[in-house]
Amino acid sequence: MPASPSQLEELASLNTRIEEFNGRIREEGSIVDRIQDLRGKAVKLERQAKAGRLRKMSLARRGGKGKGLRKKKNPKEAGELESIYDEMDSLEDSLDKIEELKDQRLSYIERRRAVMKELGVKSSISPETAQEIALHKEQLELIEEGIEKIQRAAKLLKRAAGTMTGAKKHLKSAKDSAFVDMMFGGGVIGAVSTYKKHKSMKQATTAMAPAKRSIREANKILKSLDLKGATVGAGVPQLSVFMDVFFDGWIVDGDIHDKIAKAELNAEMSVNRLKRRAKQLETVEDAFKQQHYRIENGIYEMYLDAESAEAARVLQGT
Repeated sequence: MPASPSQLEELASLNTRIEEFNGRIREEGSIVDRIQDLRGKAVKLERQAKAGRLRKMSLARRGGKGKGLRKKKNPKEAGELESIYDEMDSLEDSLDKIEELKDQRLSYIERRRAVMKELGVKSSISPETAQEIALHKEQLELIEEGIEKIQRAAKLLKRAAGTMTGAKKHLKSAKDSAFVDMMFGGGVIGAVSTYKKHKSMKQATTAMAPAKRSIREANKILKSLDLKGATVGAGVPQLSVFMDVFFDGWIVDGDIHDKIAKAELNAEMSVNRLKRRAKQLETVEDAFKQQHYRIENGIYEMYLDAESAEAARVLQGT
């Protein structure tokens, strides 16, 4: 059935409007890239600011004085962060507007498809485009597998951090008992504190075993992704360095007390490091999801271009 003038006129109008939307919508990729770049800069500046605050706290704990404690936040650094966040807010607003444009474009796309159907025209894609789409779909599968692995690894690290927190509590109890043992060794109080100390150390060792397993499994998962710098190596303290010492004496008991205190500090550092790694994995997961979205969106746009090309051929053939 030949196309009527009104159908061709409507098809031409729809094609023009869709192409206008395409030009604005396809700016999305560069906007997202810019946001990611700014986010990276902001994280780096925030990390530097946090390091400065920690140095100041460390100085204060050690009784430090002078400019190191009185120094305020670098105005240039603060201004740069504010500028970055302002630009990110503006770009996020642009993305919101692009989403609105996509909704508007969809109504034109659906109407064009209806007109093409009335004309008995089916859109088709070239073999080259079909091959490219197939490759993109393979990428999507790999990314989805990567996201799943990252989520599993992050869950394992969070579990390890929780287990290490429990081990740290047992180490604190062992340290307190060791101090009592050091002060009252030899008597009934010393005997009880010695028993509590070894019991707490054993509990800490037992609690740490599942944390090590979780960390090993997380590292195994991350290595399979070949993500540079993503492996954990959390430096879990080895309690096997402790020896059961059942005789009294200030030197021996003092040495054990110091070792337990050091192990407690190592456990705390390990917990913090595990939490940081889990947080980093969330950032990696976001990057994977963003990549997945862009590829998926790219495939949709390729199909859309094929429809536009077919509509253009219909118009040229009249």
